[in-house]
Amino acid sequence: MELTKSEYRRGFQCPKKLWMDRNKKQEQYHGKTDEEIKAIEEDSGYWADIGNKVGIKVQEHFNAPPEIKHGSRARMVEETKERLKTNDSVVAEATFEYNGCFCRVDILNKTDEGYEIIEAKSSTDEIRDSSNDDESGEVKPKKKTIKPVDLADISFQYYVVKNSGLQVSEVMLMRLNKRYIKGKSDEKELFAFTKWIDEVSSEDMQKNVEETIEQLNCILAVNTEPLSTQYIGNRCNNCEYKSYCFKDMVKPNVFDIRGRIPGSKVVDENKNNVHLKDYAFKQGEGFITFEDIFKNGLKFTDKELDGKQKLQVLLELEQTEAPHICVSKIEDFLRRIKYPVYHLDFESLTQPIPEWDGISPTTKIPFQYSLHIQEKDKRKKQKHKEFLCEKGKEGEDPRRELAEELCKDIPEDSCVTAYYMPFEKKRLEELAEYIKKDDPKRAKHLLNIRDNIIDLMEPFQTGAYYCREMNGSHSIKQVLPALFPNDPDLDYKSLTINGATAGREYAKLPEVIKKDKDQYEKTRTDLLAYCELDTYAMVKLLSKLKEAVKDNSKCTAKCWWVRKAYESIRL
Repeated sequence: MELTKSEYRRGFQCPKKLWMDRNKKQEQYHGKTDEEIKAIEEDSGYWADIGNKVGIKVQEHFNAPPEIKHGSRARMVEETKERLKTNDSVVAEATFEYNGCFCRVDILNKTDEGYEIIEAKSSTDEIRDSSNDDESGEVKPKKKTIKPVDLADISFQYYVVKNSGLQVSEVMLMRLNKRYIKGKSDEKELFAFTKWIDEVSSEDMQKNVEETIEQLNCILAVNTEPLSTQYIGNRCNNCEYKSYCFKDMVKPNVFDIRGRIPGSKVVDENKNNVHLKDYAFKQGEGFITFEDIFKNGLKFTDKELDGKQKLQVLLELEQTEAPHICVSKIEDFLRRIKYPVYHLDFESLTQPIPEWDGISPTTKIPFQYSLHIQEKDKRKKQKHKEFLCEKGKEGEDPRRELAEELCKDIPEDSCVTAYYMPFEKKRLEELAEYIKKDDPKRAKHLLNIRDNIIDLMEPFQTGAYYCREMNGSHSIKQVLPALFPNDPDLDYKSLTINGATAGREYAKLPEVIKKDKDQYEKTRTDLLAYCELDTYAMVKLLSKLKEAVKDNSKCTAKCWWVRKAYESIRL
């Protein structure tokens, strides 16, 4: 049975995922609305486009001749053989087949020792630590890292290429270099390389590849759908088939517990490191439902849940409509708020292939902000200010103009809130660094704003305010509808743009305005509406916290089990 590289990769992640691809691919949309399906397809198209752009840069890096075009497998394999006969030193999309296994190599590079297999990724390289710089300035990585699925991917390529008769001298992962800065770094430094020949060529790894191929072929050989319970696990979170495979699971279950369970890795009977939720689920009865966990003394197997997780389990079992409120903690938080308070939210984009000076592949570039200014006296109407850089329609860098406008709108020493403040703080630091040489006064102003930010997420993150409808989450997208259900003015689902799509929609504006000015204006309006809702939500949440300390008659903290759960939260 034939098996492609992408199929091997997906089967390695989950054998049932591969079976579904072959037999029930339509179920990837199980339970999803038309809007959700459209968003999935747009997201897929976006990442495919990014992959194509990175692929072009990869081929330019190696001065590769035209790639082997996609077509019939037999033709691609034959063309690869012809290229190798002509002694081409670099072949892009070199294609090989061995015993029904098929792969395309991003770059096949000929050296004196043999051939290098180079797998290119649009993700960034391993974490590097500047404290490891030696006296020459060379940066030494802490440790080369690779995702298990990527290691499986390049091991499969080695297996196919080597058994096709080529001498493979090296296998490398080629990723975007986080330390590359447009305008400062050499263009050749855009990519970082790590070598994996020792790992992929080991006897154990190649034996594992053969066994995995055999396993996947056995699963694909039958028409009977594999049982979901064989493969359900924590890994399912980002799988397109999750809603289908989980459709018969009792709710809520172990996988609904939010966050990492302390000591969440265990060693199974095969001496493999296994996620605790997966391990407990596969033991069968005993740790599947919230009730199971409660009967076990609020422990998950032998691991005790943290306080926030206990709240989630206990309030769900109690089915109480009242929120858990810790008045003293909320009062402590509110005492730090000074009026008028400026609620700030940025929207940003990334450029995996940086286009503007000072940008790295991981830089989040703010192009828009919303600002709600809330007075202490609730009778005074809050003010709203917003900025969306018009340079977007020209494809120009928005950072300097945004920094100028933000300093006009937020005076120094103002009390500023953000929801998950590390994001806003980091953007302010980066903006200050970008303009400090030409505009040191404004750079200092930006850092002053950063130093006065308070995180409005804190009371919800720590469990000082928690209700069942939050489902263990403190994300603003979960908290807002939980506290203000059925409020049309606070409905993110009614918007056509969200946090995942705002940056890419902004990036498309130069092309949109050339083709359809009406669509340009609509996109601009949609971007403003989304960002505005984020800061208006902060106004409402701060008001809700103030109400909570005034009227705590609904507080469930007097229940001993909730109080005990809250006290164990690690603040």
